[in-house]
Amino acid sequence: MKLKIVVLNVIFAILLTTFLYSALNIDVEVSATRAPSYIVRGDNLLLNVPVSVRNGGMYPVENIHVKIIMENNSSTVWENEFLINRINGFYTYTKNFILKINLTKLYEKLGSGFALNGGELNLKILIHANYWILAEVNAVNTRKIWWEPLINSFNILTSQIEIKNGSIFMPYLLKSRVPVNGKINLVIRDSEGMVAKGSSDLICGKVATVKLNLLRSLSELKGGEWEITAILEVGALRITKQVSYDFSLENMGSDTL
Repeated sequence: MKLKIVVLNVIFAILLTTFLYSALNIDVEVSATRAPSYIVRGDNLLLNVPVSVRNGGMYPVENIHVKIIMENNSSTVWENEFLINRINGFYTYTKNFILKINLTKLYEKLGSGFALNGGELNLKILIHANYWILAEVNAVNTRKIWWEPLINSFNILTSQIEIKNGSIFMPYLLKSRVPVNGKINLVIRDSEGMVAKGSSDLICGKVATVKLNLLRSLSELKGGEWEITAILEVGALRITKQVSYDFSLENMGSDTL
């Protein structure tokens, strides 16, 4: 009888040891150390985040809840949760999670400065799972990622402005990290009020021109300072910048937004 008890105790101790060893060998890795790749589609940002969950133990892990959180300092700007049904023992589960983030809500929290300048964010992965039949397991991985600016540069090429047939043709050059779809709206004002306005679809990577309708006759235009307001609309994102320009029909200089 004593022998049986000793054997049972040894078996229990072995099970407990292997269980504790296995439970301590579950971790999560985020393959992206910089900003995950993304594209802009309408009003949404689609991120590709590669995540690996390693079960280094001998027992299966089930009902794995994966929560992905993006933080600006200590403020959560976005989060979502996914479910993995099962990861067998001694197995690494790897998946590219496609995260759909609404631009309106994202930039309400980040501000348009992130679109122009980029910034550092925390990418946090939380794992909660049922391990074997005895316990729950939690794992955390936090990385700092550099969020690349969406818009690299935006220049108004005032040296190339043309005025003809009652319209102003204003060239610009927009460079972005990824192709973006949207609109550019331009308004020109002087000391007497609005001079011209116009809009067109955004074109990236090459010089494009916006046609602005003159709101006065050409003979009414006087030399002096123009205030040019440009508004970029990319989904819900609005980026507004202004530039002052010394206008004269004889001499058109250049300026940059």
